[in-house]
Amino acid sequence: LWVEQAQYEHDQFVARMRERGVEVFHLQDLLAEALAAGDLARYGAAHRRLRRLPNATTRLALALSRRPRLRARALRTLTADPAFFGRILGIHARTLPPRALGPGGALRILYALTGTLRP
Repeated sequence: LWVEQAQYEHDQFVARMRERGVEVFHLQDLLAEALAAGDLARYGAAHRRLRRLPNATTRLALALSRRPRLRARALRTLTADPAFFGRILGIHARTLPPRALGPGGALRILYALTGTLRP
């Protein structure tokens, strides 16, 4: 069955992530813990915390999709340094901490988006 295959692939993916030191959360486990503790606010807080970064990234991508010049500037910056882009993806996927951008990483992003600062 495809459902069994999907579960197997998910379990394998989770195992690989944990091997790399990534903390993996299953929402059903967080919900079960909150129900057992009689504290659904705890589940809500955990869920909001887990969604914060992906939601911010989605908002940024949507903003870039509506601004062609800004999108082009950001793409030039990211394609000029694939390792930098990889670190941004790692932070988004939570496989790297935000400090992985390195010194001046946030300024590089700001420059890419505004063109007002030198990288």
